[in-house]
Amino acid sequence: MAWELLVDEERGIGVFTCNTADVAFGPLVSMHGKDVMGFYNWWNDVIGKYNDPRSMNESDLHDAVFRWYGIQHEIKFEMVVGDKVFEGEYYPLDFASIKGIYDESDEFNEEWDLDDWTNVMESVFKNRECDMEGEGGQMSGYLHTKITLNEDQEYIRNPDTNGPMWRIVGIKNGWKQSRWGGTETWQWFKDGESVGQGSTAPWDEDNKD
Repeated sequence: MAWELLVDEERGIGVFTCNTADVAFGPLVSMHGKDVMGFYNWWNDVIGKYNDPRSMNESDLHDAVFRWYGIQHEIKFEMVVGDKVFEGEYYPLDFASIKGIYDESDEFNEEWDLDDWTNVMESVFKNRECDMEGEGGQMSGYLHTKITLNEDQEYIRNPDTNGPMWRIVGIKNGWKQSRWGGTETWQWFKDGESVGQGSTAPWDEDNKD
């Protein structure tokens, strides 16, 4: 009396099934090398364990699957903390890394009220809204919120723009054609807008004349 994802391991493709009526439904799901439990955990955490795909309309179900595709792309990001900028990478559903941030002092972590930076960023990227290319959604954000009262004396949560900020600078979703076929490459972003493709960012020293 539930739904399942039946996966063809050889093709790496899954299909939604209803084990009550023994019927398949919805779009095919590319697993991107992830196991079915990884998909179930992501669905429960992000889409919601009470969002039964059998009762979702076609558009919402497709959007959910496209979101699954979108978070599979590797990401390069920057973490802006005060006047410091740290470079980071996200490896889909596995882990995030941030260069140098754990070399900072205890006072630094206390000041910014955060010491588990990588797990927080892993959660951010796993949960963020995006399209199937990993774009079209959240390309930056703040880690902290602040609570204020509005005119109606209601509590409102807003991003704390004085706190740590993350921003995506690269998504491994590009494709470089050659006479031998094609290879996956990086799409680079500045302020959420694409600024080029390639194995290295346009602002890197090796790309400067």
